[in-house]
Amino acid sequence: MLGDLSNEILLITFEHLPITARILSFYNLKSRLNSLIEDPDTKIDLDLSVLTKHEFDFCCSIGLPIIVHTHIKSLTLSNERTFGAVELLLSMYDIEHIFTKLTRLKLFKLILPTPSQLERIQNKLKYLTQLSYFLIKTNALYNYTDIQHIIRTTIFSNSCNESQLIQFTSLKLTHLILTIGLLNFEFIEWLLKQCLQLQYLSLTFNGKGKLIDGKQYEKLLISLSELKRVHFDIINDHISYTREELNIFAFSFQTRFWIEHEWFIQCDHDRINSTLHYYSRPLKKQYILPVYLWKR
Repeated sequence: MLGDLSNEILLITFEHLPITARILSFYNLKSRLNSLIEDPDTKIDLDLSVLTKHEFDFCCSIGLPIIVHTHIKSLTLSNERTFGAVELLLSMYDIEHIFTKLTRLKLFKLILPTPSQLERIQNKLKYLTQLSYFLIKTNALYNYTDIQHIIRTTIFSNSCNESQLIQFTSLKLTHLILTIGLLNFEFIEWLLKQCLQLQYLSLTFNGKGKLIDGKQYEKLLISLSELKRVHFDIINDHISYTREELNIFAFSFQTRFWIEHEWFIQCDHDRINSTLHYYSRPLKKQYILPVYLWKR
């Protein structure tokens, strides 16, 4: 019966099946099916983060060698569900060999890597010439003191030669999501100046020291002409500002710039713990109200 189905129908069927089911159910049944599964133009969203340990082992040992030459357009690696998954993949394969085969990868998510794993992977990102969406979610259990340096030298290295630098800037990142424990504004300022094609920006981190108000962010974001959506989730500890100063800070996110873009920022002050939490809220323009600090 499978032999009676057209290639188009089979390819549509494959798109709705996990890669493990695709290979277990169809591979080696017919040469035509093998050709379709191995076809370089077959598009695959490879999410290794949702697999069980057994499925992950199967995908790494049997599945990946079969599909590595196909059009893998997104890849998610994670230690969250399968402990040590990223390390297992790195130990089984030459990471440079894998990444040279992923030249058409557009989306790459790396969830809860160890610092050593992140360092091994970041040196190979230069092969992902079509990458437009890059997410790193770090693990609070590890010390990422060098995380800023790793991102800086990976995506926009100043030490590479001119041709490599052109290759990096041609990535044209449209989505940037940073979920990191500590991050300073100077680094954000430097990074966003390299990402002029951004359409979506998400910042989640703990701020230290002086507060960065809406005017400073506005000065930075105004240069990103393609930016459509902004998501903030930022907590500042050890806040010793007066009530008046905190209200001035809150209203700095209520200027014409923020309202016209419909980027609405809520500011909550916890006086007992001396923390300030400011974050995005999804409101429509007709429901705009002044943002006042909640006093707890």
